[in-house]
Amino acid sequence: SSNNGVNWNSFSSGLSGFAKFITSFTVIGDSLYIGTDGDGVYLTNLQNPANWVVMNNGLVNFGVTSLATSGDYLVAGSGLYSYVKHRSESQWQNVFVDSNQLQRHYFTFETYNGYLFAGTDNGVYRGSLDAQIWEKADITFFPGRDIVSMVKLADELLVGLLYQGQHWMFSTDDNGSSWETRAHEFSFLWDMLVYNNKLWAGRSDGLWYYNILHWTDVDPFTPNVIKD
Repeated sequence: SSNNGVNWNSFSSGLSGFAKFITSFTVIGDSLYIGTDGDGVYLTNLQNPANWVVMNNGLVNFGVTSLATSGDYLVAGSGLYSYVKHRSESQWQNVFVDSNQLQRHYFTFETYNGYLFAGTDNGVYRGSLDAQIWEKADITFFPGRDIVSMVKLADELLVGLLYQGQHWMFSTDDNGSSWETRAHEFSFLWDMLVYNNKLWAGRSDGLWYYNILHWTDVDPFTPNVIKD
């Protein structure tokens, strides 16, 4: 769309089958990448978006659950694997967040303060921007839980944690050395986005927002629901 969604043009040349089940988007320069649920990663050039081109060299699992940009690198979560690729290279490299190379499920990635953070089924990990060096930066109040969403909010990193059908939000301003509780809600949290001075949350009970201009260290999280 070139008019804020009033009209839409087809943009699927080169995509078929499982490639049309798109799970994630990310951009480096003039290149747009998509992760798909079953057919790996595809690339197109935003200046000349004629066709999508598959970018799967080195991938073992093609069900991409998360895709993000980390400096000049792309990172992808695919099943129990995570991969990294420099923008100038064609080959994906398998990387592990644990030194003992245990497999993890990767829900989300986010860059913050010169680090790459990973949300996994075993909590939060903090890594270098090239995804080669990792360490645990977990939430001590809820260690080893599902971290399903991350977003940068001013000078903080906000994460969403799922536990027994509920979600919690925690924030850090010291690169994950300590975490502060921000919210506790009885619903599943799928995704978060900061836009137009609002923190948006896609949850199992609808779309919610919070005015971040009122965000302080002491105010409780009191979201508003968007209803039909």
